[in-house]
Amino acid sequence: SKLTKKLDRLRLLIRVGPGLGLMGTIIPMGSALAALSQGDVEKMSNSMIIAFSTTVVGLLIGIGAYFTSMLQNRWLNEDIKNIEYLTEGIMRKNEISKEKT
Repeated sequence: SKLTKKLDRLRLLIRVGPGLGLMGTIIPMGSALAALSQGDVEKMSNSMIIAFSTTVVGLLIGIGAYFTSMLQNRWLNEDIKNIEYLTEGIMRKNEISKEKT
């Protein structure tokens, strides 16, 4: 169903977001270390800013997707409970109608 697909996409973001953030941290760290070995502090600091920014973005994606999936999962469970409640009510009403006839 559409809701399950949405939840699956969110679960993917929960897992992939932090991983991409980590990759975005590790890759610029190589440039930062190379700049440090050459004594270029400005290039090193720029690479470090990129590295830590990607970490934060990856974590924000993962955290945002996690809370969104929790909220949508709660809504889905409430909808299921409401459907079950209405179905039970309809079944009881049908049973009462059958008993009267």
